[in-house]
Amino acid sequence: MYVKGAVINGKHLWEDWGLRIEDCDIGPPEVNDVFVPVPGGKTLDLSEANGPVSYKKREINLELGAIKEKNAWRTFLSSFMNEYHGRKVEIIFDDDLAFYYIGRAYIKADVERTARVGKFEMEIIAEPYKYEIQDSQEPWKWGSFNFMTGVIRYLGEVEISQDRKQIIIPKGEMLTVPVFEVSRADRLKVLHGSKAYELRDGKNRYPQIKVGGASEVRLDFQGTGLVKVRYRGGSL
Repeated sequence: MYVKGAVINGKHLWEDWGLRIEDCDIGPPEVNDVFVPVPGGKTLDLSEANGPVSYKKREINLELGAIKEKNAWRTFLSSFMNEYHGRKVEIIFDDDLAFYYIGRAYIKADVERTARVGKFEMEIIAEPYKYEIQDSQEPWKWGSFNFMTGVIRYLGEVEISQDRKQIIIPKGEMLTVPVFEVSRADRLKVLHGSKAYELRDGKNRYPQIKVGGASEVRLDFQGTGLVKVRYRGGSL
């Protein structure tokens, strides 16, 4: 019998632990809003004065349950806590296979037992965004791709030459700084805004260059070389 659940650090709650998700609450992240009082009893909203809106952590609360012999619960919960309590985790829900969350897990209380039925709560303090399983250098997969909301970000390796001097990055929901993985560079530079950034063989990263936000980004290049633009999309 297959029961929908989630994979936490590579182990499925049902298949590996025999646990059902009885209840799941994925809270929205708190907004980093900034309101400044001004004369006249009004308030100035500066939340997006320095760029797109940003967010704080979010809470994921899981109620987990199973049927076990009464005297087996103590050992089981100890094993489960050894695996996750206080540890950094990645969690993928079966009904949202294209994304994973990153956070720190906590077991909130002891098991509540009624005869052989036991339940306990797990809390994950997670980063505000959930991240796409595939980054821009990993081909999209049929099994996890959402044809209604998914974005194909695969770029692969691009040869920058006299015939091609440009890479287009699709828009998304989360700004991120890409890594330029370069080989055979010959006076290679990437142009962004009014500045040119040198690209050498190996990995290059410039915090001034951000992609994956609300607008498509066009990256222009000078020189020649092989370039992989690696980044990972995300969503709230």
